This record gives sequence, C-alpha cells and structure tokens, in this order.
Amino acid sequence: MEFSDELECGDEGLLSPPHTHQRTILHLDADCFYAQVEMVRQPELRDKPLGIKQKNLVVTCNYVARSQGVKKCMWLKEAMEVLPELVLVDGSDLTHYRRFSTQISGVAQSLTHRVERLGLDENFIDVTDLVDEYMNATGSSDIEGHVFGDKEPVSMDLVDPCGCGCRERLVAGSLVAKQLREQILKETGITVCAARSIPGIGSTTFSVLKDLGISTVQELQDVPLKLLRTKFDSETCSRLKEVSNGIDETSVKKSGKAQSVGLEDAFTKVNSVAEVKVKYQILLERLLKLLREDGRVPVSIRVSVRKFDLAKRFGHRETRQTSISSSLFPDGVNNVGENTRSSLMKTVMGLFQKMVDTSKDFHLTLVGVAFNKLIERVRKGKDISSFFGKRTREETTETYKYTTDNECKRLCVPLSPEKSSDGHESIREFEQINMDKLNDKSLLTSEPLDPILELESTDCRRVDNNTEDSDLVLKGIDPEVFRSLPEEIKQEVLKTHACPDRKSLTQTPSTSPVKTSNQAGVISIEKSGTIESNGSGHSGSKQLWAPR
Repeated sequence: MEFSDELECGDEGLLSPPHTHQRTILHLDADCFYAQVEMVRQPELRDKPLGIKQKNLVVTCNYVARSQGVKKCMWLKEAMEVLPELVLVDGSDLTHYRRFSTQISGVAQSLTHRVERLGLDENFIDVTDLVDEYMNATGSSDIEGHVFGDKEPVSMDLVDPCGCGCRERLVAGSLVAKQLREQILKETGITVCAARSIPGIGSTTFSVLKDLGISTVQELQDVPLKLLRTKFDSETCSRLKEVSNGIDETSVKKSGKAQSVGLEDAFTKVNSVAEVKVKYQILLERLLKLLREDGRVPVSIRVSVRKFDLAKRFGHRETRQTSISSSLFPDGVNNVGENTRSSLMKTVMGLFQKMVDTSKDFHLTLVGVAFNKLIERVRKGKDISSFFGKRTREETTETYKYTTDNECKRLCVPLSPEKSSDGHESIREFEQINMDKLNDKSLLTSEPLDPILELESTDCRRVDNNTEDSDLVLKGIDPEVFRSLPEEIKQEVLKTHACPDRKSLTQTPSTSPVKTSNQAGVISIEKSGTIESNGSGHSGSKQLWAPR
C-alpha cells in the first residue's frame, strides 16, 4: 500500500478498510493453554484456581486463579503467598501439550491447508478461499449489519473436538469496535495501544519514535511520512505505516512436520559432570519417547549448554551437533535398544566435552539435546531404484517345476525387444549362443537341451489337452498344474511340446549370427533376438521364450 505525503493528519482514508477484500487471515490463540489442557484431562479442576508450574515458576494459570491475584510467570513462592489454595500441576513434561497442540492445528487443517503454526498454542489460518466461496454462494459482497453473513450454518458445525474452548466468530463494523473500545476503557482504563505493542517495532525503533513525539498507534497512523523520513529510510517508513494500520502482506506459510525435536532443562546451577550426565540421560529418554511418537528417523543430534559467567552475571548459550548413523535405528524408532541408547549417550557427552572444559570449574544453568533433520524411515523391500540396475541372468540347465498358476505366468513370458533402463534391448541377453555346440544332432533331438531357449516352428500342429495323446505330449509337466493354466498359455505349451520336429538351442555364448541347414529348413539366429525358419514351404519370424 502506498502512503502519500499529501495526506492530512487524521485522514480517515488510512483507517478505512480497503474497498476490495483480498485476504482473510485468522489468528487462533488458545488462552492459558497449559491450564486448559489440564482442565480437559482433569475436569474436576475447571472450577478451582489452577496453576501450571515449571521449576520455580507458575508459567500460566486459569482465570479462576487470575481473578484471585495469581499472574503468569509469577514465582512459585510468591503465587502461593497470594493464593494458598492454588492447585499446582507440574508442566515440565510437554507430551500432553504437544498432543493437544497437534489436534488444534488438525482442526484448522481440516478446513484449509494454509495453516501456519506458531509455537504450541497459536496458529495463523488463511481462510481467503473459504470466504470467497461463501461470498459467491450467498451472492453477497457487503457486510450485513455488524455480523458478517449468516453465521447459523457455521454454528451448526461449530464443535470443540479438543475440549480447549477454541471457537471463532467473525464480527465487523464500527459499532462493535466502539462497544469493545468502551468496554476495555471501562475495565482497564486503557484508551489507546502503545506503538511498542505492534509486532515488528522493537525497543530501538520505539525509542526513535518517542523522540519524534510518537508513542501510540493512533499517533503513528496520523504522523506525516515527511516527519518519519527524518529518522527512517523510505522502506521503513512505509512499513511503519502499514503495520500501524494493520496491513501485512506476509503470506501464511503452510507448516509441515517439524524438522527437529528437542528438549531443554533449565536450573540454577550444575557444576559436576555426574550431574550433567544425569540431566542428559533424563532428557534423552524423554526425547526418544517423542521420537517414537513422531515416527521419523533423525540424521543428526544437537547438544546445547548455557554457561553462566559469575563475573559478568550473564549466561551465554553454546551448541554443538554431529551426524548420527541410520544404523542406530535398524528397526525404526519404536524399539530403541540399549546399544543405541548407550551410543547416543556417548555422542551427547562427547559433544558436551567439546563445549565445556571439565578440568576447570564450570557453572551451567541449562542443558539441552535435540534430534535434527528427521526423515521418513525407508521401508524394507524393493524400492523403485532396484528396477533401474543392469539385470543379469544366471545360466542354468535345471528343469523348472511349475507349482502355481501365478508362477507359470511369470515363467512363461515372451521376451520382447523393449528397451531396458540401461539402453539395451532385454532380449539381447539371450543372443549369444555357442555355435560350436549347435550341430545337426542337437537340432534333431526330441528332448530340449536347455529349457531357457526353445525354437517355435510354424508347422507344429495344434493339440488339444483332452486328446488321447495328451499324456505323451505333456510328458514331464504336472497335468493338474497344466489344467489350471490360462487357455492361451496351454496352447503355447502344447505347440512347443507336441511338435515332432521341435528344435532346441542351448544357451551358450556366440558373438555373431550363423545360418545352419537341416531337413526342416534353414534356421537363422539374428541379432534382434528372433529366429527365422525358412524352407519346406514355411517361413516366419518366431518368438523366443524364457523364464523371467
């Protein structure tokens, strides 16, 4: 949005909503999230003052406790002095909170895929498509009264699957805004928001704005660009104007699965290797549980510490990470054995030793461990890459025993001159034949010398499997299996075994095509993988057959 210097102070044009409704983004924030989760798990706590503690802090509390003086992030001792009846629940283990957070995001994702998660209890939801669809369906483009559209159909589907009370209604209109403003003024005495409360305006920027006499959002909206440009560049000036008027073109980014999962433990002081090892062991066990719920395999592990400088009274964080072998998780992450646990713990302590000189005194206030670069586990069995390797066939003279219909279908498959992935015709795998062994005697024999390759002649008569000669024709083949074959396969087998002048070729090396003669005609072995039989009034291109 462009802002002009010619706009007068207080110009309502900046405060008016845009003429065209381009995007609709919801910000879903689950209030006192940890407390709500515990109230869902233990309904008897709903009407009691409830606080969630982590270490020595009450990190959040329900509204019953807030109404009696307890505040968020209050020291535990102070909270108990304010309200001795406060019910405390340990919130150190975030497992349940993560599960509920996923459920809340899942509800949003059931409406649209444009959901961006912010921590455990917040989500940005881009519902522009849903609003456009609703507007087109109702044929309305204007705000009706002070409630947008007919909300009854929506309220019918308004459910609370998580039990956390996360429900939304869209309202618009100056009257509603005025009523809300008056109610806030009555209850809190707040009339305007400080510019510091705008996301993106930090302490440094706010300090510069105060030098210009700007301390509220209203003042930032009204200030001319010319005055802002005395302290900021043009891009920053435009950005300040946009955020003060609630304009943000940032797109909602679809949140996928987290790329890492980690845990940290903060404390007042740890100064021995034994204590550190215990801390890391506890974190690692909890982390493996989270990893099991996630189902993915980590590629690397990260270890962190926070060192406390007594002289400066200040702590600084340091982190090291290294890759870990996938062989540590041969069966996935569901059942991690003791060897894997021991190896991971050794890696963790090794990284710790690189960050902390244990030969000297040290003071730590935090340790953490995380798994990074989580990937889906490769399932056992063939994957698609196995079909792109160069295929080879073993030479054999063993007679194949047909056992089932499916096996017969796999074995009796004609070779075709289709290109394989390595650029060679698959039928060429059988083209090399040792012509030293190809003599007249082998051509006239009644039994095949090699079941891999057989010649199919055009003068073979068709034999029905119900004739009296079938036992002789089907010599060496299981009749029961033969009867279960498809009809076309039966005919091919009959033609091959019933032909009195059937020719057989051995699968032996040859480097060039050769022609040889006999009483049945001339047999030509071609590089293309087919065998042509000409003579005695018969001609045609024949198909080679082989087990796959």
